Amino acid sequence: MAHNLEQALGLVEGLNNKLYQKRERVAIIQFANQQVSTLLEPTRAPKKIRPLLRKLSAGGGTPLRQAVLQGLSLLDNEARKKPQEHQHLYLITDGRSRDALHDLNCKVEVTLIDTECGPVRLNNARVLAQQLNAHYFSIEQLKHWSEP
Repeated sequence: MAHNLEQALGLVEGLNNKLYQKRERVAIIQFANQQVSTLLEPTRAPKKIRPLLRKLSAGGGTPLRQAVLQGLSLLDNEARKKPQEHQHLYLITDGRSRDALHDLNCKVEVTLIDTECGPVRLNNARVLAQQLNAHYFSIEQLKHWSEP
């Protein structure tokens, strides 16, 4: 579990660095332990995000549906304030949730990044990506995002 979280944090840090270079905006929503919270309100991507990422945790129940709904709501609010900006939802999960997402209406581009690792994989994240009509990538496919 700790290795998966470290990989995911490296991925978020790499993605943030790319967004920082492009002077784009970012927000971070954490979902774990049956709770969803906004860790970073929409703002310009910070130059250094690692201290903030250290506050993230994993484990417990995954309220995935609630997190996606909160993310979509946040993006909808941002789109109203800044209609010229492209809105994109990155969902980083191992897919271990019982929540169905097929009835959600995502009006933004969604990319789901699957962090499930190990010899036994359930491949739930791939199904969730299909339900959201999202781009799907395994974390292994995106390792270059976490490289300096």
